[in-house]
Amino acid sequence: MERPYSVTIELKVHDKEELFEAAKQRSAAEGQTEEVTLSLLRDENGEVSVTDCLVMLLDPGSLPGVTILQSRAE
Repeated sequence: MERPYSVTIELKVHDKEELFEAAKQRSAAEGQTEEVTLSLLRDENGEVSVTDCLVMLLDPGSLPGVTILQSRAE
């Protein structure tokens, strides 16, 4: 029987722009255009979305031997 696991990471963002730049680099490395990247990492007001940047950097999308059941950032 497969057992579900939960991983929790609590973070304090001390430099939102540095986080944004790292997320942009990851998005570009995954083949996204700059336009798509900015739409993924900014909110509807054009501000940096910290949660979306964290998801871009921390959510692997897939892990060998693992089914990701849920992923979220708050």
